Amino acid sequence: MTLRLPTTLVTDSNTASVAALTKYYDRPYLGDAAYVGAHFDSWSGTGNRAGEADRFTADDLVAAGVPVRADSPTAVRGDPAHRGGGAERPSGGDRPGSGPGFDEPGPLAPGWPAWDLETALWALPGIAQTKATKLIARKRPRLYPIWDSVVSQVLGTARAHLNPVREALRADDGALHHRLLSIRGGVPMVFVKPLRGLDSGRVPCS
Repeated sequence: MTLRLPTTLVTDSNTASVAALTKYYDRPYLGDAAYVGAHFDSWSGTGNRAGEADRFTADDLVAAGVPVRADSPTAVRGDPAHRGGGAERPSGGDRPGSGPGFDEPGPLAPGWPAWDLETALWALPGIAQTKATKLIARKRPRLYPIWDSVVSQVLGTARAHLNPVREALRADDGALHHRLLSIRGGVPMVFVKPLRGLDSGRVPCS
C-alpha cells in the first residue's frame, strides 16, 4: 500500500505546511477551534519526561485520552516494557530522525517490539488503535506514528498505516523525512517532531 501525500506536501512550497503547523501549535485555542492536541508532545505534570522514557505515567494517559481511574490496568499505569520487551528499546530506541523502523532491513511485522506492544495495548479495556499509538508515540515521538481515522483517511492508510509511513519516509534516500525537517525548521515551536507533522494531521488536515 502506498501512502498518499496530503495536499500541503504535494507542491514544492512549504508555505502552506508551515502556516498550518504554526496555527496549530502557536494558536491552539484560536476562535472556536480548540487544538488541544498541540500539547500532546509537551504535556508533563512532573517535568521529568526524560526520566520516564521507559514507563507509562498518568501524564501519558491524559495526553493520549485514556480514562484515568483507580483501577486502570496495571499494564498501562506501570512499565510498558514489562511484558516481552515492549517499548523498552523498540528497534534501538527513539533515535533522532529514525522514523518507524527506519533502519530495519525489512517491513515491520509481529516480533518488532513496538508492534508487539501496540498489539498488547489493544487488548486492554478502553484502548484501541488510536490510543495505543498515542501512548507509544508519547514514549518514542521520533519512532512511532499516530494512527487515527482522520489521518488514515487523508493519507490513504486505513487498512495499513505503520509500513506505508515507514516506506514513504525511506523512499528516495529519505526525501520526505528531510522535507518534514525543513518544514519543522520554519516553525517557531522547536518541540515539533518531524513525524508529528505527518501523522497527527497537523500538516494533512490544514
